[in-house]
Amino acid sequence: MTRRSSLVVVLIVISQAAALADGDPSLSQPLSGKFLHVLGGMATGLAAAGIVEAIVDPSVQQRYPWLVPFAALAGAAMAGVSKEILDSTGFGDPQFTDILITSTGGVAAALVIGYAQCVYPRSQSGQMNAASFVFSLAALIAMPVINGFLVEIERYESRRTR
Repeated sequence: MTRRSSLVVVLIVISQAAALADGDPSLSQPLSGKFLHVLGGMATGLAAAGIVEAIVDPSVQQRYPWLVPFAALAGAAMAGVSKEILDSTGFGDPQFTDILITSTGGVAAALVIGYAQCVYPRSQSGQMNAASFVFSLAALIAMPVINGFLVEIERYESRRTR
């Protein structure tokens, strides 16, 4: 897959995740809750994949090339489930579709991992040269998610004090 087609696929996945949330009144906001779920899944997926990439032996990764992208998807799915469990305690409005949308961010993260591995091929020893790119992108994507989460904490605190 070429670099351009990888980026196009990532953009399509993100836009389809937002389309899943069609009809949500929060979509009229610049960074809606559903879009933040996609970004949160993507950031969590990239971080999980980067951690797996760092701790798993390169020979194992070469034998199981699906391991790092799977870590991205699993990390995003776990983040989605965790957030909805938190929402079910009164923090927010739990919705099953939020888990799916957050997991879609993991799919986008797996595609970004594939893109990064094409742009930054492994060294002769098998080490991933794309790790700094992956972690930097995860940190960048996480910023609006963290901001959205802080806003949600403020809303929760104001509801609790009423």
